[in-house]
Amino acid sequence: MFGNDLSFRADAQFASATALADQLGVEPEVTRRLAFTFERWDGAGLPAGCRHEQIPLEVRIVHLSNTCEVFARARGTQAAMEMARSRRGTQFDPALADLFSPPASAPRSTGSSTNWRCPTENGAFAP
Repeated sequence: MFGNDLSFRADAQFASATALADQLGVEPEVTRRLAFTFERWDGAGLPAGCRHEQIPLEVRIVHLSNTCEVFARARGTQAAMEMARSRRGTQFDPALADLFSPPASAPRSTGSSTNWRCPTENGAFAP
């Protein structure tokens, strides 16, 4: 019963997201990717149990980055990195998790931090 309730919720959220995307005139390929919002790398997600490369790369990146951002805000960067490592191969694509949070034995970059910018109205990034 619990699983069916979760599947119903995922279907309802997908239907809502699809309706909103249609109203906004979002490209059909973007709308199609919304179906993968609750899928997991290991196939334990909803609604279809898609796994591995069945989930579009863009969606796998969003899964990891969204969850890491929440963990970083709530518990700090180190906690976000530990969470990514602990969920690699289950919730997250292991290759992406390794890019975000390499194993402790991997060399660390000493480069400067990224200067994040929002795009301008035409979609280009300001200098």
